Amino acid sequence: MFFRIYLLNGVFVLGITYIFVLLLTPFLWAGLINIPSGTEYPPNSEKQIEFCWLTKKNSSTAPLQKKIEIYLKEQLQDKAQLAIRFTGLCLDSANPMAPIGIAFYDAADNPPGLQSEINNIVALSEYPGHPTTYSKGLWAQSNLTDLVLTSQFNDVSPALMAQMSNLSSSGRDHLLLSIALHESLHALGIAHEHDRADSTCSMKPDLTLNPKIHSYIGFYDADSIMNYCKTHDHDFENAGSIPLSEGDVQTLQSLYAY
Repeated sequence: MFFRIYLLNGVFVLGITYIFVLLLTPFLWAGLINIPSGTEYPPNSEKQIEFCWLTKKNSSTAPLQKKIEIYLKEQLQDKAQLAIRFTGLCLDSANPMAPIGIAFYDAADNPPGLQSEINNIVALSEYPGHPTTYSKGLWAQSNLTDLVLTSQFNDVSPALMAQMSNLSSSGRDHLLLSIALHESLHALGIAHEHDRADSTCSMKPDLTLNPKIHSYIGFYDADSIMNYCKTHDHDFENAGSIPLSEGDVQTLQSLYAY
């Protein structure tokens, strides 16, 4: 008799738990949106999110640029199921609807006009070579350059310099690819996960939340690539680049799945 009651209660509890999980599953993703609702970057007529290069490909930058293209497609397209297209060299159009423009701060042969814009973008930064990004889309400023990355780790913050100092060349590549993915999500309107009010990350928030601009999606995600406690503690030498978390995937799909 006791066994039967226990079994029936067990089935009941399992049934309630299963129903609860089914109901909760659509809301398990996490994110902090950094743009007003309805102003996200619009894909092109073929529903593709476009990227372009402001830094011209040459013998020193082309291998890294190719790796970035492959990793962004692997994560944003294959994993998050978003349509991604690299259009090549950016056209001379400072348009918030143009492709997301990527430049290397420390590329030796950036054209003077491009380098001047990069310098203006990073002028207020204590570490001008540290990766910098503007959100793209209807909320964006009309810059040619949206993502400013580093290829040589020149003039970056001490924290980033410490991360790369003991890495091999492959470990540095893993770090750079993770930075490119992190900054791409910024360009698509996603803020740092550790800035959320419900964050358990020990990193100090670096953003004052504005309810007219910022909005939450789901719950706090400790594994998000937008979370400094994830990116700062990651073993780039042995664990490879940081992938999108399931929360990151769901957040991107909620904004850009068409």
